Amino acid sequence: MIVQKLVSERSRLTSRVDEVRDVAVELINRSSKHEESVELQLTAFNQRWQDIDARIKVFTRLSLCVLYNTAVKVVLYEVLGEVHDLILVEY
Repeated sequence: MIVQKLVSERSRLTSRVDEVRDVAVELINRSSKHEESVELQLTAFNQRWQDIDARIKVFTRLSLCVLYNTAVKVVLYEVLGEVHDLILVEY
């Protein structure tokens, strides 16, 4: 399923992002020569990852809602003989 692959890839990428962050922090701690440029690049990197991660989370949640809504509609049709539109509410 696409959603499972996306969740798996997100997990793999999160581990890789953590590794890159660790290397950047280690570089900053080793030498103050490049501290400012590395910090700026790390900040930009973190922002890009947050944006990508947020998009992945939204897509995953929407996909699950669509799958859930479709499954519920099938059950409603089987039980009631008709389909009603569902309003998904998040608490």
